[in-house]
Amino acid sequence: MVWWFLAGIGLYQVALFLPDVFLVTRIGVHKYLLSRDDDPAPNVFHARAQRAHRNYLESLPLFLGLSVLSLIVDR
Repeated sequence: MVWWFLAGIGLYQVALFLPDVFLVTRIGVHKYLLSRDDDPAPNVFHARAQRAHRNYLESLPLFLGLSVLSLIVDR
């Protein structure tokens, strides 16, 4: 059961940085690291990765709560 909990946390880390990977490949590392007043317009892949990340953030508290509950009940 702990393995699923850790897998969920690992998937969260992937979903957290995936939109930035698409952004860096499009605008370059130098522009990504500089300060900017507004975000560049997202392309199709970057926008989809952002939406997937927001959806994952909505379901993560439920998953974590049920995971912790299953660890408590399992004992």
